[in-house]
Amino acid sequence: MRHWVVAIVGMGARGLGVLERISAIHSTLGSSSKLTLFLVDSLGTGQGVHSEGQARNLLTNTVASQITMFNDTSVTGAGPVREGPCFWQWARQVGYRNLNGDVLRSGNSGREIDPDDYLPRAVLGEYLTDCYRDLFVELQEGLKLHQVRQDAVDFIPHSQGVDVLTSDGYRIAADFVFITTGHGKCRPSEQERKMMAFKQRCAQVNHRLDYIRNSYPLDQLQRISSQSCVAIQGTGLTAYDVISELTVGRKGQFVEREGRLEYIASGLEPEIVLFSRNSLPFSARAKNQKGTCGQYRAQFLTLEAIDKLRAKALALTGSSQLSFTEDVYPLLLEDMASVYAATKRQYEGIDVSPAQSYWAINNALWPLQGRAFESLTHFSGWVKSYIREDLEQAQRGNVNSPIKAAMDVIRDIRDNLRYAIDHCGLTSSSHQALIEEYCPVFNRVAVGPPLQRNRELLALLEQGIVNMACGPRPTLQINEVEGCFEVVSSFTADKSVVKADVLVQARLDSFSPLTDTSPLIRNLYERGVIRAYFNGNYHPGGIDVDKNQHPINQQGEVQENIWALGNLVEGPNFYTYVLPRPGVNSRSLKDAGCCVLQMFNKIAKVRKQEVEKRNTFA
Repeated sequence: MRHWVVAIVGMGARGLGVLERISAIHSTLGSSSKLTLFLVDSLGTGQGVHSEGQARNLLTNTVASQITMFNDTSVTGAGPVREGPCFWQWARQVGYRNLNGDVLRSGNSGREIDPDDYLPRAVLGEYLTDCYRDLFVELQEGLKLHQVRQDAVDFIPHSQGVDVLTSDGYRIAADFVFITTGHGKCRPSEQERKMMAFKQRCAQVNHRLDYIRNSYPLDQLQRISSQSCVAIQGTGLTAYDVISELTVGRKGQFVEREGRLEYIASGLEPEIVLFSRNSLPFSARAKNQKGTCGQYRAQFLTLEAIDKLRAKALALTGSSQLSFTEDVYPLLLEDMASVYAATKRQYEGIDVSPAQSYWAINNALWPLQGRAFESLTHFSGWVKSYIREDLEQAQRGNVNSPIKAAMDVIRDIRDNLRYAIDHCGLTSSSHQALIEEYCPVFNRVAVGPPLQRNRELLALLEQGIVNMACGPRPTLQINEVEGCFEVVSSFTADKSVVKADVLVQARLDSFSPLTDTSPLIRNLYERGVIRAYFNGNYHPGGIDVDKNQHPINQQGEVQENIWALGNLVEGPNFYTYVLPRPGVNSRSLKDAGCCVLQMFNKIAKVRKQEVEKRNTFA
């Protein structure tokens, strides 16, 4: 019997999902095939970016009951169901409890972990590691695992398979390869190189001058002096991690006093100022009232509606590509406005007109439209009021609050959006508008931080530990004379200049094979094994793959024994960042299962051909 070799390159959550599907499908469909699996990742197996060694004050951005690594009956076309605990179930099973806000294995002390708790990412890392260990223990006959604690640096495809080369010179002769390498790092942009040069040039002028291009690992923030002023560029999820590291990570504490959250400073905190393109903090996640798998089902942006739009576009233009602004977004707004009106009626007993619903939705999406601010003080006061109002709605919940229920539609019908967007579903210019104009807004209103994080941010703003550096549309300048950064913004009554010793860019690099620094991606791209994904002239990121997730090389050929999943294909696939969720036909679980089924189908086809060949010569 032929022995098959499979390499999974990158063993974070996506790689673990592929491993789980290989194990589950092999136990039912492929048990007659012998497979040797090489798990290639210098960081080990399972955790990826969710290291169990990171600080406990860094939280997941999803409630514990809505994270899983196991299929269920909702997942279609991905192979057999293999039961396993979701993150919340596992945390309770291994004895985690909430003791005064800390998540600990504390015996009977504290309260039980709630399904809607936001647990530390370090604990998620433990869950992922336990999932891997369970898979290893339950490994069935015919499957062998080898961990390769090295980074893959190159693939050499050939007629018999793919050779995977690792950083220590090891060569794996694989029949099939799954690439699940996750987040990458990009080469510095021209603007970033200027900032790096400025830091080097003016270090003698200001000994506190520093520039941190990428916030992770957060340990590097320890070098920032408490005497420094730190400007955090970005107000999204990464900014919350940076703020937490510079406050709670420096022994500060939040305490509840008469229903208000207060911050007790340690004296080790630097001065912190925030800015971004719009200088708007993310909206808080509302209290979850939908359970593990409750979702709104689209009434307007349906798959059938998208198909009709494609047929219409094809008849009118000769292309089935859609405009996000003219075709997709209006239907999304209809769903959001419909949910807003229905919630308003059900929970407040108020009937609103369509115009009123649309006004409320647009005000939540674009709150700065039509507003002007006299000064930085005026804008800062408005931001605090904005956060307070948002927190009130978040406390009401994602079912009871009309505006939070409406914003949650974006998250609930993400698969319908994918159906419209994936694989050049939009025109080139419209795709660019979606990524650069709409997605930042959708992220701000629909996938913000846990409610508690915005309570903390408000407390820090009210106590002056954190301040706004500017208003909307600021400019970032360098001051060669004083050796500092300047955040400049204009208001109706005056101009504001805030100076900072340290600039921290609070964002993750977007993945692109054109700029990625990893030896693997660089080698694959330079040798033409992969190509960058383009929709017309627009490159949103990612490598090019066909609809079966096979990479396409620079000759336009499909690499049929290689599959790519996750952040690597954020471009041809839309919104690959989310972890699997139980009960909702999770896209990441479905994709992993579909790709693994394709592999077993190829194995079955070869086996059938070999049997027929033997029978012919018998």
